[in-house]
Parts: sequence; structure tokens; C-alpha cells
Amino acid sequence: PSLLQPGKDGVIIVYKGKRSIYLPQVWEDIPNPVNFLSQLCLKQSSPANCWQDRQAILYRYGALEFGEEY
Repeated sequence: PSLLQPGKDGVIIVYKGKRSIYLPQVWEDIPNPVNFLSQLCLKQSSPANCWQDRQAILYRYGALEFGEEY
């Protein structure tokens, strides 16, 4: 969790054949890094602490957000 940059990093967790992803915008709803990772585990129906398991693979990424002007 200490490596994550809330509001900037998106995260993918791969655990025991399951995969879940949160976009960086999800930090607005879940600002705590430990809760962020736990909720991401629960999203794939894995235990909330799956991110701590050595079998878990975590990826972090950045995203560009843009919109259209009308």
C-alpha cells in the first residue's frame, strides 16, 4: 500500500485465476490504500486480504482522463 499514489494509480489484482481492476478515479470513493486493495479483492470474490498473499500479482498503472467539449 505504501507504494500506491492515491488518485494517480489504477490497480489490477490477479489472484488464483481471478482478476479485478480499479481505475484511478475510484480513489475518490476509497481513499485509504489498504481499504482500496481490500475492496479490490472483494470485487473478485476473493478474501479481503488476498493482496497480501504471495500468489497475488498486483499491477499499478496511470491513466489519462479527458472529456469532450460541447
